[in-house]
Amino acid sequence: MAFFTYAAVILAATLGASNGVFFRILQLPSTTITFFRVTIPVIVLLLYFWWKKTNPFQHFDRWFLIASLLNASRILLYIFSYLHTTIANAVIMSFTWPVFATIMGTIFLKEKITKRTAGLITLAFCGILLLYAEKFTVLKNDDALGMAAMLFSSILFAAMMIIFKKKLERYGTAESIFHQNVAGAILFLPFLMINQPFPSGSQIAIASLYAFLVGLVAFILFFYALKRIPMAHYGVLSYWEVPAAILFGMAFFGEQLTWLMALGGACIVVSGLLLRPSKGTPKTD
Repeated sequence: MAFFTYAAVILAATLGASNGVFFRILQLPSTTITFFRVTIPVIVLLLYFWWKKTNPFQHFDRWFLIASLLNASRILLYIFSYLHTTIANAVIMSFTWPVFATIMGTIFLKEKITKRTAGLITLAFCGILLLYAEKFTVLKNDDALGMAAMLFSSILFAAMMIIFKKKLERYGTAESIFHQNVAGAILFLPFLMINQPFPSGSQIAIASLYAFLVGLVAFILFFYALKRIPMAHYGVLSYWEVPAAILFGMAFFGEQLTWLMALGGACIVVSGLLLRPSKGTPKTD
């Protein structure tokens, strides 16, 4: 069972790494892509609830509403960051969320962190810095503002994950994913109408596929794993998304792999491979 749980995290991270491929293929404003990202899961899950003859709002919880608003806010900050700094800088700052999630998990979920897990988290985070060390040599005027926005986006994402981890004990995966996206689907609807040009039929199809894979399938795997392993372990394993994204860039767009990227990727992969549940780690099933 543990193998499948950890494999689910790796697969979810791999799907998340495909973001850049879809963005380059779509060539749409980030706000339009975000609308599809949060709306398609809501539509699919509404059909699922209709088929099951269940009311997704029957177990209304103000914490779900808070988490959904946090998700919408962090997406806005995420978009703002990408508009005001480089992709590399934004990606680095976005992967600070496991650090914040680990800290919050210790404070609010009373999860214990062993010295070994703390060391692996440090190793993985150092790998992220090594991957893009070259990118920090020159910062443009808007970079500090954009990176600060992504930092706050990461904090909001970590807080949202803590809420869902706490509530997953009472609510199902489908209900959790629905409530995670419903506020964003409403808030981002105007962007679809405002942004020009309006997406073509092929762009709508690709964006819908992207939203289904990343917004629904990846989060089903995510919540499956979140129920069964500590936040600290998930945080380390999720770093696989970075070397996976680099591999996608090399395969689809001919991007080059430098020795710093190779070293950083090795740190991330090794930290994930060495991670194992220890005797001092409480079970969260």
